[in-house]
Amino acid sequence: MIRIIFLSFTFCLIVTACADLSIRPEPEVSETQVNTECPDTYDKAHWSDCTGSYTYANGDTYTGEYKDNQPEGLGTYSYSDGSVYVGQWKNDKKNGYGTYTLANGDIYQGVYKSGSLSGDGTYRSATGDTYEGDFKRNLMHGRGTFVWTNGNRYEGAFKNDLPSGIGTYTFTDIGKVAEGIWENGCLHGFCVNDPTN
Repeated sequence: MIRIIFLSFTFCLIVTACADLSIRPEPEVSETQVNTECPDTYDKAHWSDCTGSYTYANGDTYTGEYKDNQPEGLGTYSYSDGSVYVGQWKNDKKNGYGTYTLANGDIYQGVYKSGSLSGDGTYRSATGDTYEGDFKRNLMHGRGTFVWTNGNRYEGAFKNDLPSGIGTYTFTDIGKVAEGIWENGCLHGFCVNDPTN
């Protein structure tokens, strides 16, 4: 009896952990995307509705679908610094769902709009800090949850990368909570962007 309860509890922990770390499904390929190879040599007149690879003068490489001579559809952009973006493109810009792994180990997984983080996403820093929620023009903006490596967390509204609006900051190490209406990262003199607090 005890073994069954323990196994059930362990299973719940594993399922919960897997759900939190799950990777969103790859975007579906639309009927308009063509998988024919682009000509061997880049030619603006012929690199459309095909799949190819191109290395830029700065060492960056794009491998994926092209339309009207530019990245569009699914593709991988490898930066010369070691950063990699895998996801959807439109008009030569990240657009739709994608995963961007930076050279320093930070990972963003979520929605892009016209080249910017915009929409629902998850950002995990190499140091272990995590933000899940809304982004707008590469900034935390809207509803979200930020969890620091020490376990402290802020859950609520963000504006321009700072807690702004209704939110709750939980100090897991001392068991206290600060909640209310935040303004530019501060609530009654406590500011989350001030490392001394």
